[in-house]
Amino acid sequence: MRGIDVQVTDDGPALFEVVYQTRSGRSQYALERDDEELTLIRELAFGLVLDREVRPLPAGAILVRVSENEFGRLPDPDEIAGAVAKRILL
Repeated sequence: MRGIDVQVTDDGPALFEVVYQTRSGRSQYALERDDEELTLIRELAFGLVLDREVRPLPAGAILVRVSENEFGRLPDPDEIAGAVAKRILL
């Protein structure tokens, strides 16, 4: 899951944000709060966590930065959700 960086904080406002950026990091855009792809990633990630173990989900912010691979492609939502779930379960 190279190119996916997930940060989880338990303090601060409840926030789930996905930011896509070019490989160079010069250009980036964040998915809007009501974007279907953001909703899909969040639901998949939380579902994976809860399938693995019953526990409270993070109450604070989850920030996901996704970079293009060497071919200029971004990971699919399933791969991003897997990286988020893995980080939450640490």
